[in-house]
Amino acid sequence: MSDQIKSLACVILRRTLSSYEDQKPLWDAIKPETKEMLRGGFFEAMKTCQTKDIIHKMSNLLVEIQGAMFEEDETVWNELLTLVFQFVNSEVTLHVEAALNIFNGLFSYIIDHLNKYKQDLLNIFR
Repeated sequence: MSDQIKSLACVILRRTLSSYEDQKPLWDAIKPETKEMLRGGFFEAMKTCQTKDIIHKMSNLLVEIQGAMFEEDETVWNELLTLVFQFVNSEVTLHVEAALNIFNGLFSYIIDHLNKYKQDLLNIFR
């Protein structure tokens, strides 16, 4: 599959999952098993992606999915934050950039939740 198709798929999936039908996000209509499969697939894809444009779009999609899931279960951020901390400490520049992009997206959703990680975040940004 070409990078253009992957990139477009990320954008379409993000827009579709965040669209509303009958005042509820479309994400809510998906079965829990499917939600977990999608989320897990994106975590794995993020770890192996080597294209800046695609990893940027995947990180936006992952933040959108996690934001929808946060409404259901606040612990869902733990796995994403673990990935972000791994990426920030990575020697792969693409991973560091993806982590910062995810942080940027997270701030709009869970600033209060991130206060628990205040000291870790300060150390990372130093």
